Amino acid sequence: MRKGTALDKRKGLYLISAIILLVGWSVALLIYLNAGDDAGGPDDEGHIIEMRGRGSKMYRHDLEAYGGRWSVVADDMIAWFEGLWKGRSLAVTVAVITGFVALLAFMVARHTPEDGRGSGVT
Repeated sequence: MRKGTALDKRKGLYLISAIILLVGWSVALLIYLNAGDDAGGPDDEGHIIEMRGRGSKMYRHDLEAYGGRWSVVADDMIAWFEGLWKGRSLAVTVAVITGFVALLAFMVARHTPEDGRGSGVT
């Protein structure tokens, strides 16, 4: 094995982690700038849109009556998770996932042995 192989591999992994971070955060920025906030707001005439489905008092009351308090909590968690994939929340989700993936690649590069052999732990 060549002497510089492990060092080249380590530099390559550092470069990959930087590219992941750059591309992922650029995409997240583009999503953030082009996406609107998907919150229920006023309609074209300026009136507040009344929610008759998920989130309305009647819906929550019926959900609790049929399924108990935990069904309301579970429904809230499902609505929160679904909200992560829409509008500006999607941009934040992409940025966070990108950060974790880049950090993982960086940690792999950091723990790559410099001499090309194992870690020395037996």
